[in-house]
Formats: sequence, structure tokens, C-alpha cells
Amino acid sequence: MSRSNRSRPFHKPPICAATGKARFRDRADATLAIRSMTFAASKRVALGLEPRPVPIRSYKCESCGGHHLTRMPLSVYLKLAGLVDSEAVAA
Repeated sequence: MSRSNRSRPFHKPPICAATGKARFRDRADATLAIRSMTFAASKRVALGLEPRPVPIRSYKCESCGGHHLTRMPLSVYLKLAGLVDSEAVAA
């Protein structure tokens, strides 16, 4: 498909040098990307195709100052990082 046939131009976000993940300017841009990916996944299901994994939240990167997307639930991250008790997460 040529660029002129697209309804809007594709914008590929810059990449964070520290993580290799796509860098979004702010939380609003990251949230918009998650919504767009969720919509695309639902379209794939409607067409009978296998949906691709979709990120569920964003977080601010300490290295680049931008926001990245992740599929890891916050409760799992906090547990792995040792920021909460595993009993507190289960309750």
C-alpha cells in the first residue's frame, strides 16, 4: 500500500537507547498507543486472526524521561521489585 492510500501517515516513535523500547513523549501519548493497539487486536479477532499481545499500561523511564509500554501488571512489577510484600499483593 502506498503512503498516499493510508488514511493517516504512520509515525514510528523514537527508540530509548537504554531499553530498546519505543519512547512516547508523555503518558497521554502512551495511553493513546495502548488504545490503538487494543483496537487493532480486536479487529484481528473479528477477522478470525490471532490477536497480538497488547500492552496494558505505561511507565516513565528514568533513563530517557519518556514513557514506555509494558504487558506486566503493576502488582507483578511491584512484587518483583520487592516494593510490596507478596502477602499484601495476594490479599
